[in-house]
Amino acid sequence: STTSIHRLATHIIESGIRLPSVRNVVVVAVRVTEKAAETIFSAFCLKSFRSMYGTTELSNVISWMPRDTMEHKTIGFPAPDVQMKVVDIDTGKVLGPKEHGELWVKSPTNMRAYYNNPDATAEVITPEGWLRTG
Repeated sequence: STTSIHRLATHIIESGIRLPSVRNVVVVAVRVTEKAAETIFSAFCLKSFRSMYGTTELSNVISWMPRDTMEHKTIGFPAPDVQMKVVDIDTGKVLGPKEHGELWVKSPTNMRAYYNNPDATAEVITPEGWLRTG
């Protein structure tokens, strides 16, 4: 998690430890705050820092960033065979760039259902197969 890598980076800075062999960091499933990114960048001599996205319900990382990327403000691009859209949860309208809404994902790795819980399944999976990430 971002909290774990942020704590580790803070400890490294405070203790004066140097880890020159750590060249790449990948954070998955959580947003990287500006403060955490600054601390991580200060603690390590990174060649790449990538933030990607995935959840248990998606069964996989569903976005990626190219190697040698130093980016923490985006989850990157949809992985192959993954469709994404950002939806206004009140209107159901698909939103455009820089608009805030709920991320919906459709991919071959999406879960099919919550075990023995059709009501919970209906809340997160649309009839068209989109998984609402919440």
